[in-house]
Amino acid sequence: MKKKHSMRSTPPLLDILFFNVLVAAFLLSGTGPVVGQAVFQADILETGDPARKVVITQQMGVNIEEYWIVDIDVAALDSLIQAQGSNIDFQFKVGTQFQWSLSLAESFAATVGTDTLWTKYTGEADSDPDKPVNFVVSEAYFEGGIQEPFFTYQFLSMYEFSPLDSNYSDKHVLVEKKTEAQAASTCSVPYPNVPGTAAVVEVAIVVDQGIYNFFNNDEDFVRNRAASTVFDAFSFYFNYNNIPVGPEIREIIIRKDEPLDCGDNSEVGARLLSKGLSDFWNRSRPCAANVLDAFIVFTGQDCFRIGAGQSTTIGICPQLQPGSAIPIDYPLSVIEVPGHNLSGSEGISFNTAHEIGHLLTGRDHLENDMDYETSCPGISSACFCTGCLFPIMCDEGGRGDRTFDAVYIDDCTCAFIAQTIAQRTVVGECLYPPDESSIPELPCDTCTVFLDIEIDNEEPVIGCEGQDEVNYTVTLCNYCQPDTFNLEVVQFNPEDEILLTQGLNVTEGNDRFIRVDGIELGFDECYELNFSTRVIDVPLSTIGTEVRVDSIENEVVVEDIAVEGILLNPQALNPVDFENVSGLLTQEPALPGPGTNCEGSLYLDNIRVFNTFEANIGAGNCFTFRNSLIELEPGAQIVVSSGNLVLDGCRIFGCSELWESITVEDGASLEMRNCTVSDAENAVTLEAGAQAEIRNNTFRNNYTGILMGLQPGQTASLRNCYGNTFLADGALKAPRSGTTAFAGIWLDNASASVGVAGQAPNVFDGLYDGILARNSNLRVTNATFRNLLGDASQPGRGIHAFGSPTGYYLLYVSGDEGRPVLFDNCATGIRASGVNAYVFNTVMDGVNTGLRLASCRDKNL
Repeated sequence: MKKKHSMRSTPPLLDILFFNVLVAAFLLSGTGPVVGQAVFQADILETGDPARKVVITQQMGVNIEEYWIVDIDVAALDSLIQAQGSNIDFQFKVGTQFQWSLSLAESFAATVGTDTLWTKYTGEADSDPDKPVNFVVSEAYFEGGIQEPFFTYQFLSMYEFSPLDSNYSDKHVLVEKKTEAQAASTCSVPYPNVPGTAAVVEVAIVVDQGIYNFFNNDEDFVRNRAASTVFDAFSFYFNYNNIPVGPEIREIIIRKDEPLDCGDNSEVGARLLSKGLSDFWNRSRPCAANVLDAFIVFTGQDCFRIGAGQSTTIGICPQLQPGSAIPIDYPLSVIEVPGHNLSGSEGISFNTAHEIGHLLTGRDHLENDMDYETSCPGISSACFCTGCLFPIMCDEGGRGDRTFDAVYIDDCTCAFIAQTIAQRTVVGECLYPPDESSIPELPCDTCTVFLDIEIDNEEPVIGCEGQDEVNYTVTLCNYCQPDTFNLEVVQFNPEDEILLTQGLNVTEGNDRFIRVDGIELGFDECYELNFSTRVIDVPLSTIGTEVRVDSIENEVVVEDIAVEGILLNPQALNPVDFENVSGLLTQEPALPGPGTNCEGSLYLDNIRVFNTFEANIGAGNCFTFRNSLIELEPGAQIVVSSGNLVLDGCRIFGCSELWESITVEDGASLEMRNCTVSDAENAVTLEAGAQAEIRNNTFRNNYTGILMGLQPGQTASLRNCYGNTFLADGALKAPRSGTTAFAGIWLDNASASVGVAGQAPNVFDGLYDGILARNSNLRVTNATFRNLLGDASQPGRGIHAFGSPTGYYLLYVSGDEGRPVLFDNCATGIRASGVNAYVFNTVMDGVNTGLRLASCRDKNL
C-alpha cells in the first residue's frame, strides 16, 4: 500500500508538529549550488562503527542501513534560516558525501505558554516534490528528515545516544533507513464546525527525574525532546490519518528533585497517579483548572507494571467534582522510556500515540473491550495475524515494528474518535479551541501553601534493631507569590521517640520543637526536611508528629497557615502484639486451619517465629499471611513442607541477628508478593521439587535473596519472578556483622528464568553479585543491575555464570521489546565461563568490564 506524501497545512490555532519520518532512498543530487545561494556545511566526525550501529538500531527500535556522526552548528543553522525571511533557500551539505538544495517554509512554532521552543520548517529537496523535508530548529536544538526515493535520512541529537560527555549540543547522528511496508491513510474524520477547524487537546507534560538526570540535567534539551515526542505522536492522527486533532502544551513539568511515586498495580496505580497529579494541579494552579485536558507522563520507571505504557480510560475530558467547576480527575497517559532515554526513536512516539488513542476513544485495547466486539464483530482477530499491519489499538500496538508505517486505525477506532471529536468539540467542552486571551497567569490570585509529612514505618517494632526507626520527610511547597516561612515540628511524647538526626535546631520541653526559620520560596518551589527517630516505648497517649508553618508577609508573621500531622502505631515484641509460633502450623491454636481457598485461610495479625515453624498446609490446601509483621528469632526458619503458603504485603525481619530462611520443600509451593524481607541468611530457599512465585518484593540486606542449591539431576521451579528489588544498603547482622549482602539470586545445579517480558523489572542494587549461577541454566530478561562495585577483594558482577568447558549449561541474557537489560555503575556486567553464552539487547553504562567470557563452547553476542 502506498502512503500519501502530500503536504498538509497546519490549523492556525494549533502548534502541532506533523513530523513524519518517511522512509526513502538517497540519490546523490546532481544539482550544484545555485549562484548566490547560501551554503550550510556540516562536518562528518565518525562513520559506521559496527558496535555503535547496533546500539543506535536497538535504541531507535528500527533497523538502520548506515549512520554518520556529524557536527552541526545549530545556532548558525538557525541564524541562516532566520535571516532568509519567508523564502528559505540554501544548500545543505554534510561532509563531502551529502548535498541537498533545500527550499523551506515555516510551518509553525511550538510553544509552551509564552515560550517558543522551536520552529518547524517543511519543504522539498532539489526542487523535487517527491523529496519532502522537515526541519525542527532553534538556536540550541535541531532534528529533521530528508526523504529520497528508497531511503530516509534522519538527524537525531547525539545526546540521545551517548549523553555521558559534557557537550553534545552540536553533535548529531545522521541515520539512513530503508523503506518498509506502509499503511494506507484509512481513517478520515470530518472537521468540527468551530473556529480553528480542529479539536485541541490541552496537555501538561510531566518528565520524571530519571530522564532529567540521564541528560545531565539539561532542562532545555529535555523540554524540547518531550514536546517533540508529543507533537510527533499526534502527527499519526493528523498526518498519517485525516483526524483533525492536535495538542496545545500548557506546561512541561520536570521532576528535578524526586521521582514520581508510581504504585504497583496497573489500573489502581494509574488512577492513583492520575489523582496525585490532578491534586497537584488543582492546588498549585487552581485558576488554570479549565485549561488542562490531560497529563502525558514520560518516565524511566516501570510505573505500576505498565510495560510500554498505561492510560486511564475515562476519555479525553477531565471528570468534574459534582457541583464544582474544578476537575477531580484529569485523564492520564504514562509512557515508559527504557533506560530513561527519551530518544529520537520512533518507538517512543509510537507508544505515545497508542496511549493517546486510549484517551481519544475512552476505551481499552480492542481485544479486551466489549464495545469493540459489539460494534465490529471479529475485530480482535486483526491483532493476531502474521505478516500483517496491525490496528494501533491492539494490546501494545500489535506485534509488529514500533513504527507508524506498521499500524493503521481500524474502522471501530476511527468511529469512536469521530464520536469523541463531534461530542467534545463544541462550546463548553474540553476539545473546543481555547481562547488564548483567557489563559491565566501564574501564580493564581487564590493560592495555597502545601504541607505534607510522610514516614517509612508506621508500625515501628520497639527494641528491634532497624525496625524501631522512623524516617520522616516533611515537604513544604509554595504555590503563591514568593514568601518566607518558618517551619516548626512538634513531636508528641519525645521521651518515647528519640530524635536521631543531628544538627537540627531543637528546643526541648514537654514537646520537642524542631525549628527551621527563614525558608525563602518562590512560586512552585519546595523545601524538604528529613529527620529520623527511634521509638523506644509505647506511651499511654498518642505518639507521632505535627508540623506547623508560619508565613512572614512584609515582616508580619501569619501563624499556622498550614498544619499537618501523622500518628504511629508502635508494636512491642510481646504476646499482645505478636503471636509466638513454633512447631507445626496446624497445631497453632491462634491460627486458622488451612483450606482450599486462600482467602478463607487468612491471617492478618503479627507472628514471632522461634526455632522452626513448619507450614504443613497439606496437598491442595492454602494458607495466607496478609499485611503481617513476621519477626524471626536468630537462626529461626519457616519451612513449607506441603501445600501452598502465600505471603502478601508482609514485613519479614529479624532483630538482633540473622534468621535462617523460608525454605520450600519437595511438593510444596510459595507465593510471595508485595513483601519486604530483610535480615536473612537466605531469604527464600527452594529445595528439589519445590515451586515458588515471587513478584514485586523488596529483599533488603540478606546474605542471599533467593537460593536454589540443588544436586545434579534435581529440579525446582521459580515462576513469575519479576518486579523484585534485591538491595544492599547497610551491613548485615550477626553472625555476618561488618559484611554486606552477597547475591540477589544464587543458583547451583538449577535452571531458572528471571524476569517476565512486559512486567516490572527485577532490580539488583549494591550487591557483590546480582545473579550467581554455577552449573546452571539461566535466562535473564527485563532486569536492571546497578551499583554492583564490590570491593578490593572481590569486584561486583551483574551476572556471574560458570560451569565446565565440557558442559552444556546455558546463559541467555536479552532485553524484551523496548526494554534492554541495563547494567549501570558495575565493576563487571557479565562474567561467564564454561557455559554457552547468548547476550543480546543490553545497555551498559559506567561499567568497567562489560563482558568477560572464557571457555564458552558457543557464544552469540
